[in-house]
Amino acid sequence: MPTSIRTTSAVADVDQRPDRRISAPDCSPPPSRISGRRPRADGRLVEVAEPPAPHPDPEEVIPTFTEIAEARCLELLQSQTVGRVAWFARDAPEILPVNYVWHENCVIFRTSAHGPLSELSQPTDVAFEVDEIDQQHHQGWSVVVHGRAEGVVRPADVVRLFAASGVPWASGMRILIIRITPTRVSGRLVATQSNA
Repeated sequence: MPTSIRTTSAVADVDQRPDRRISAPDCSPPPSRISGRRPRADGRLVEVAEPPAPHPDPEEVIPTFTEIAEARCLELLQSQTVGRVAWFARDAPEILPVNYVWHENCVIFRTSAHGPLSELSQPTDVAFEVDEIDQQHHQGWSVVVHGRAEGVVRPADVVRLFAASGVPWASGMRILIIRITPTRVSGRLVATQSNA
């Protein structure tokens, strides 16, 4: 009979605890989760050893960022054909991809005279970005050109740059030539190194 009383008491101690899971003032987890104790089938609480904190993987890689020299940035700009141009449009900030060429130290691309990029025919401050990313190995580079965009209107420049600008991927009449003259060019390289 004493054994039965002790068992009932142990169960009663558990049952009479405030139900913290539904108590509005206290939203902490049940005490058994906090203390590391777990109830057995008979209602008794037993101590359960918490798993040790995982050790950091010695082969874990750490990303490092490096500034790219301006001369190298210009080489990277020349190596690509697709970039993104960003500017403050009429109603909100805008960013769109374009086919481009790096020609005479400027970004040149062709677009429709009736599309959203036609806003850049008027002198506009822009940012132009190109990159190459290796998502599997967490490394890559990015180059950003800050400058002023405007439409090319001089007939001699139109003829010369139309031939140099290449063929846009987008279909339709892409006869409006936009030139971005840089005021600043910068870039960053992200690579990974072992923490071993």
